[in-house]
Amino acid sequence: MKANTVLNNIVETGKFCKVTFVKKDGSLRTLHGRTGVSKYTKGGARTTKDSDYIMFWDREVGYRNINRKTIVAVNGINLEIKGGN
Repeated sequence: MKANTVLNNIVETGKFCKVTFVKKDGSLRTLHGRTGVSKYTKGGARTTKDSDYIMFWDREVGYRNINRKTIVAVNGINLEIKGGN
């Protein structure tokens, strides 16, 4: 399955999932949470583009922006991301 298809399904459904991505320092991080959550946001304009980042609510640390190009697995399914697609 193409990476964009998997990621778009996550964004559209807003169901709980596990996302693994590469951090800026090169280490891996796994978050458990969902998209589509807006409770307790401070408001204001979003500074990142939906096409580049996923706004993700992690149940342990709160809101996170995840760069789509760095996601390597969703719900244990490894994604082959070449050139960010």
